Amino acid sequence: MADDFDRFVEALQAEIDADVRLHYSPNALDLIKHEPHHGSLPDCTAEGTAKEASSESMTFFVKIDGTGRIDAIGYETTGCKPALACASQLALLAKGKMVEVALSIDGNAILKAIGRFPAEHQHYADLAVSALQEALKSRLMQDP
Repeated sequence: MADDFDRFVEALQAEIDADVRLHYSPNALDLIKHEPHHGSLPDCTAEGTAKEASSESMTFFVKIDGTGRIDAIGYETTGCKPALACASQLALLAKGKMVEVALSIDGNAILKAIGRFPAEHQHYADLAVSALQEALKSRLMQDP
């Protein structure tokens, strides 16, 4: 009896995995699994938060060096795994860039870099952009 159940569970998991691979690119799945840059930066020089009407939020923490380059970046979100993927991809795109360049990254650039990604979760790319822009704009307002 246990063998039948184990086979059923394995077959069900294989079906779920195949369905996930239809909707998410390998890059998206890697971002969800590894969550690069997830977490706060205690020594950040800028911080910005964006919220959605659904009460989901995202915060970016950025450390900007003396030349205006993003030296370190982190994020936290109350969103689901697809939100983590969008925030992670944006962090990868922005790290090492000058603030002005990072401000030009939009949701479409995130989604293009991620690859295949379900339409119902694509709004997280815009949430990530809004949070990073809040952080960077707050920093620009501090600089004379």
